[in-house]
Amino acid sequence: FSLPAFDMDSKLVLIALCLFAISSVNKVTAADNDVWKVLTRSDNFFLVKRTYPRGGNQCAYMKAQNRDGGKHTLSAVMGYRDPATGQMVSPSTYTVTVTQGPGSSTYNMMTVQTSSSSSGLKYELVYTDGGNCNILKGKGGPLNEKCELWAPESGAGNVGGDCDTQFETRCGKAVETPYQQDCTIPK
Repeated sequence: FSLPAFDMDSKLVLIALCLFAISSVNKVTAADNDVWKVLTRSDNFFLVKRTYPRGGNQCAYMKAQNRDGGKHTLSAVMGYRDPATGQMVSPSTYTVTVTQGPGSSTYNMMTVQTSSSSSGLKYELVYTDGGNCNILKGKGGPLNEKCELWAPESGAGNVGGDCDTQFETRCGKAVETPYQQDCTIPK
């Protein structure tokens, strides 16, 4: 038994088809934009960049705690490093509630509140690659249509390439880049 001989053009077409098939398998669809899944993949996240100014703070982070999978809620401790002093600012605790957006079958919306009485800030997960690239867009309030790119602590230094393209396509240019290579999340 022998395989048929292919000319060079046929081999190139075959290689192109194989590459297309592989890339199609790895495509993330809108149905995968589940912010609850993102928040359960890691406990610690860094804010890599955003499309609005916030005083140049550095190393903005979030530590997820006390997850309730039934209610899709968690506590989030958030803090940052003051660029003027180089010191970490005392963190604040927030409640994060994840919900399904209008017409969505996935948990693509989240509300971040300081207390149960505040309306909080609402975000939509507009893109995730299932790993280091998680793009949130503000919905209403002071951050309406403003974007943030969050990455797990372990991957914050490896964001770039396609993620940068996705961010610019969905949000425009970043105004601030809080993540620095020397960022660490306090214990």
